[in-house]
Amino acid sequence: MIGVMKHSNLGKLIKSERKKRGWEQADLAAMLKRGQQTISRWEKGDSRPKQDDLLKLVDIFSGDPETWLTKAGYQLEQPDLALAPFLPLNNLSAENFELFSRDLVQALNPSAKVHRYGTQGDYQEGIDLYADRPDKFVYDYQCKRHKQFGPKDIDDAVKITTLKANGHHILLTRRATVETRKEIRKHKDWDLWDIEDVSAKVRGLPQDKALLIVDTYFPGWRKRFLGIDEPSPWLTPKQFFLPLENKLKLFTHGWGFVGRKILPHQQALDFFLQVPVSR
Repeated sequence: MIGVMKHSNLGKLIKSERKKRGWEQADLAAMLKRGQQTISRWEKGDSRPKQDDLLKLVDIFSGDPETWLTKAGYQLEQPDLALAPFLPLNNLSAENFELFSRDLVQALNPSAKVHRYGTQGDYQEGIDLYADRPDKFVYDYQCKRHKQFGPKDIDDAVKITTLKANGHHILLTRRATVETRKEIRKHKDWDLWDIEDVSAKVRGLPQDKALLIVDTYFPGWRKRFLGIDEPSPWLTPKQFFLPLENKLKLFTHGWGFVGRKILPHQQALDFFLQVPVSR
C-alpha cells in the first residue's frame, strides 16, 4: 500500500498521457521494449520506471523532464556552475604564450626585472624568460607549447639549459603526465607548471593584475574564469568628465571660478537633474 501511494501520482500521469493518444498498454510497452506487465505496474503505482525509461517516456509524451522526475521521486541534477578551471593556453601562438608567461612571471614577482631572453634564432642558453630579483636570485623559464611532453622532453630541456640560475621552470600549455612529474623531481632546482598550475597562479593574483592578464590574452574570459562581469559599455560620470579636466585644452573644467563655490561634477550633475524645468 505504501508503494502504491508513493508512485500513484506518476502512475496516473503515465495512464493519462497514454489514453490521450488512444494507445493500449501493449503499444507503450512495444515503444519502450518492455513487457505489458511492467507498464501495468507503473500505472498502478506499484513501481516506477528507471530513470532511463522515465526520460524515454518524457520524450514519447513531449513532457517536462523536471515535472516527471519530481513525480517519480528522482533528485533533479543541479547544473555545474563552477568557473572554468583552466585558461585556453593552447589557443595562444608561441609568441603570445611567451608574452603571457612574461606578464605572469612579472605579476608574481613585482619587484623583479623580468625579460624575454632573445627570440628564435638567438642563442638563448635553453631559456625563454628570466627574472632578476633584488635579492640577487635569478630564475629562468621555458615556455613549451607542445601537444606531447614526456620524461625525455624534461631531460632534453635540462640538458640544453646552460644559464646559471637559482631556479628553473618549465611552463606547459597542456596537462603534465605522472611520468613527467616523476622526471622533473629528479632534477634539483627545477619545477614544472602545467596548464592547471599556470591557471591557478593567474587566479591567485590580486584582482587588478589577474584582470589585466585575462583581458589582454583571453578577451571575454573574465566572467567564465574569474567570475567578474565584463566591463559596462556605459561611462560613469567620472569617466565622462575626466577628459574635460585637462588644463592644457582650450575648453576645460579644470579651472576654478572666482567668487563662487564649484561643486564636484557628480554633485553638479545630481543637482541639475533635480531642478524642475520651468514651463
